[in-house]
Amino acid sequence: AQFLECALPPIAALPLGEALSAAMACDIKVLGGLSVVTALCAFALAVIGLVTVTSSIPQSTCGSAASVTHTDSNTINTVIGWVGMPILVCAVLVALGALFGILGGFGCCGNGQCAIIAQASLHGTGG
Repeated sequence: AQFLECALPPIAALPLGEALSAAMACDIKVLGGLSVVTALCAFALAVIGLVTVTSSIPQSTCGSAASVTHTDSNTINTVIGWVGMPILVCAVLVALGALFGILGGFGCCGNGQCAIIAQASLHGTGG
């Protein structure tokens, strides 16, 4: 955990330009590595969202107490779809944010500040 430690001055006391420079003083490749892990988690979350959105409850007429009518089945399937949709949207936003984090963390686009800001925005919206 030694590579995660950074000696940063109190950022609130610095002007904006110096605060950004102080925040970027840490090894930015750590952010890229964490973004790879985040992308894998977003993929797993997308799978969960897809399974939730596409799942449905079957109709049943086996017994009087446990029967599921066509109307009940449609209502429950609609609710399941509405519950799974935010999970799927969140997974897409987190995956896009992780992509920007990977690009910014490994220096694929200049110094990476714009990519890191985009990552923070997408993760904040998706989270």
